[in-house]
Amino acid sequence: MSSVRRGRTANCARFGLGDVVNLNDAVKTCFKKYAEFSGRAKRSEFWWYSLFVVLLSFAYTWKSDNLFFYYVGNAFSLLTIIPSWAVGSRRLHDVGRSGWWQLLALAIIGLLPLLYWWVQPSQPGPNRYGEEPEADKGTPPASPIPQAAHPQPSLQSAPVTPSAPVAGPPTETREAPRGMLHWTQQNRDQ
Repeated sequence: MSSVRRGRTANCARFGLGDVVNLNDAVKTCFKKYAEFSGRAKRSEFWWYSLFVVLLSFAYTWKSDNLFFYYVGNAFSLLTIIPSWAVGSRRLHDVGRSGWWQLLALAIIGLLPLLYWWVQPSQPGPNRYGEEPEADKGTPPASPIPQAAHPQPSLQSAPVTPSAPVAGPPTETREAPRGMLHWTQQNRDQ
């Protein structure tokens, strides 16, 4: 499990996603910073916590015909509303926006700009809301496998050497399989 997690972290860093927080860490962090509206939150922290809240809210709503689950669901909603606003505010701070922009959610159409800002990558370096979150500093973690064991493919193409024409009878040409490749070649030629 740990090698899978390290590999996933290395891949996330390779694609510029930084060190991604998992569900457990995101929920712990958001409840630790229960009403902390200052600072910045990583994109993965915000989305994992949002997934946690949505899934549990859906589960409690689904079972709301039972009086026990109805009350537990309401208590869960009250328990998570302040951390949800706090992590939303910290996520907006991470992209350089004020947390007050969350008031746009009161008008349903206001969710569109909020969603746009919440999916944006973090502003690199410190901004007026604080330092960049630790895991997003851009320093990829050390790979558990030495670099020589898995070299990265190069974007440079190998030199092409022209070959001399082969004397003899013409070779049989095979038709390309029909499908998307054939369709794109046919439309490109027109």
